[in-house]
Amino acid sequence: MKINAITILLLCSGGVIVPAAAFPIIGNKPMLYKYQKKEPIRVLDEYGKPLEGVKIYSIQQQLLGSTDEEGRTQIAVTDVEMEILISHPGYYTKRIQATVAGVVSLIPNYLAEEPLVNVLYDKREKSSLLGSVAVVYNSQLKSTPTSLYLNALTGRLPGFYTQETNGFRNARTAAITSLDLAGSLPTDATKYSSSISDNTELFFQLRGQNPVTIIDGVQREIYAIDPESIESVTVAKDALSAILLGQRSSRGVLQITTKKGKVGPPRISFSAQHGVQNPLKQPKPLHAAQYAYLYNEALLNSGRQPVYGQEDFDAFNNGSSPLLYPNVNWYDAVLGGSNPMSKYNLGVNGGVKNARYALSLSYLRQDGMFKSSDEFDYDTNLGQGRYLINSAIDVDVTSDFTIGLQLFGRIQDGRQPGAGTQNILQTLYNTPNNAYPIFNDDGTYGGSSVYRTNLYQQVTGSGYLLDNTRDLLANLDLNYKLDKWLPGLYAKGKVNVSATSSSFIDRNRKQPVYDARYNDQGELVYVRYGTIADQPNSFATTSTANFFYFQGALGYDRQINGDHTVGGKIFFDRQNSNYQFDLPAIYTNIAATGNYAYKKKYFAELAMNYSGFNRFQPGSRYGLFYAAGLGWDLAQEGFLEQQENWLDQLKLRATFGRTGNTNEGALGYYSWRASYGQDGNNGYNFGSEYAYVNSLVEKGLANIDATWEKGDKFNLGLDASLWKGKFKLSAEYFRDHYFDLLQKRGSDIELIGIGYPTENIGKNLYTGQELSLTYQDRLNNFNYFITANASRMRTEVRYMNEVFQKYDWKPPYG
Repeated sequence: MKINAITILLLCSGGVIVPAAAFPIIGNKPMLYKYQKKEPIRVLDEYGKPLEGVKIYSIQQQLLGSTDEEGRTQIAVTDVEMEILISHPGYYTKRIQATVAGVVSLIPNYLAEEPLVNVLYDKREKSSLLGSVAVVYNSQLKSTPTSLYLNALTGRLPGFYTQETNGFRNARTAAITSLDLAGSLPTDATKYSSSISDNTELFFQLRGQNPVTIIDGVQREIYAIDPESIESVTVAKDALSAILLGQRSSRGVLQITTKKGKVGPPRISFSAQHGVQNPLKQPKPLHAAQYAYLYNEALLNSGRQPVYGQEDFDAFNNGSSPLLYPNVNWYDAVLGGSNPMSKYNLGVNGGVKNARYALSLSYLRQDGMFKSSDEFDYDTNLGQGRYLINSAIDVDVTSDFTIGLQLFGRIQDGRQPGAGTQNILQTLYNTPNNAYPIFNDDGTYGGSSVYRTNLYQQVTGSGYLLDNTRDLLANLDLNYKLDKWLPGLYAKGKVNVSATSSSFIDRNRKQPVYDARYNDQGELVYVRYGTIADQPNSFATTSTANFFYFQGALGYDRQINGDHTVGGKIFFDRQNSNYQFDLPAIYTNIAATGNYAYKKKYFAELAMNYSGFNRFQPGSRYGLFYAAGLGWDLAQEGFLEQQENWLDQLKLRATFGRTGNTNEGALGYYSWRASYGQDGNNGYNFGSEYAYVNSLVEKGLANIDATWEKGDKFNLGLDASLWKGKFKLSAEYFRDHYFDLLQKRGSDIELIGIGYPTENIGKNLYTGQELSLTYQDRLNNFNYFITANASRMRTEVRYMNEVFQKYDWKPPYG
């Protein structure tokens, strides 16, 4: 059972929190007062730019005016002491005296929520959502200085679990090509890739599954996007919200939406963040004398004679001979203190009514934990530098036709010591304090016949390894309103082309070590161990991939007679992914959706998807996936009309669906076909020269019945909003049953000389509850809010094939 930590956030700022919904207008006739005067007011946003559509109210909730595109309006002031409320969605409402208003700047609401939520490929009204969807916005993300936006999501989204597994990124170092007489050929490192991710630091799951990452409507595993350029992050956890993914819908969705241009003069923002990373805890190695004592004890326990005597213990303790009796705390010797990280972002956003633009430029610099030496003219410490650019342009070609173009690019360069970060850390864990001195008296590196490398040399003098990553992504969006033919009809299209590649440069440097000892004549001599090698300058490609994605949809969305809202969509998409040098992996979805709402009180939605994947056997590549949902907002019922002054929403919702998951890692590469090749381990001697010849071997048993994993996912939810949005609650219960999971049999035998393939035999059950609470209010001119969420999940292995167990308590399932 996994329990996500409860997160509580508290923020205070000036202004007054008042819901941004329109206040009722009192009467429709002008009111006469003894004192009347027209007062001009201009409202600006956080960039000092005019804010259009701002509502001005009296304390009695009477609408006094609304700002134009210049942010200006005039209101009638009826009293010298008259106070007004200035309100706009996404900003804290301000309460000020009307006669001194003049120019007013509004402060963005930290918990601002948009009325429309990005759910997979659509924008949906939050009040009509039936699925389990949680959202966080830019203001909650950008305050965390981090190299990956995943760090900023920790504890903010119910059901989304994160765990930091590495304090720094691990670069790819395995070459995917090798030189041959025929040229550069693929190696085994290229085979059967199913994804390329830039995240090596955090493990994350959504209700126990690895979610599909969607960036602006395209499936790409890029986690290095600057939070400053992100508009919102959405997680969709139920079957209905993810059904358009077809054979990947079981996994849920982690959706990233970047900022788009907004009408208005250029809004220029610049942010600079600096952070420091420190280890929460660091191992404390044993003193050399303590290690020697315990080493003697271990020898005695195994029936052997101790190797350290009292003179040795005394020398370790008093430090009289650090050359022959060293006591080196290697953690202090090779690890630094604080590791700095700096991040800078420049953003520009603006546009006119029919053309809008957004631009974000980012730079990140992060240094690692190792010490460096001034002996060399190059840096050997861990480090990375990253440049990001994200631009978006939306143009209204006509009143009905809109074109959007987005470009994203990344240049990332990393560095680590030539000995390799993982190798250094492993050596650090296994080197005792009394192994050898850092330096001998003659300046050479210390070592021994057992320790043939010197840790300090590995960190500061082993050269360096460089890795480079390049990403490019281009989106073209087309939207056409077909209201001229049928009101509410529309067509949408998206084309995406993206590519990524990474390379590796090896400039490592090896140096020998010397063990100081006395010879038979009592002379101090140094015995050399280790290797001497020239510093190479090799280059290798470590990954390459390109993607093509196409999407088309024809939809209808219409409100009829004010009470009925009807919607539907026919949807098609195809993703072609080429990883390394494999044949392309092609996903295809043909789907239809429909939804209906009555008086925003009753809701119903249905979706079906005929989805396929080209790596299954021909004739068995496509399957039908479906989902449905129902909702009921009790707050809109007549029997609760008298509670409308405090009850805004009380919606019950439920969804159920059959989902799928290809699980490419377990499926294998065209696993329905038998494959043969040379493995380098099997062969025979042949011919007059009796020369060894590699033989062909069967690479694995074929599984012609392999198919996608399946899931039956049920979700029950409750949404409540009280006191004009001051208090909000969202509660969820889910039951996700996964079956036909691809697993290897535990009860196989080796009589046939080869292992069994993965088969669709496993069954798992995930159940749990989620709760999210938010309260926001004001105390005079003091704004505050408290928000918290909690998640609880129970997992059960229903079936896993294993060898026979004599006792009931031994099987891992049940």
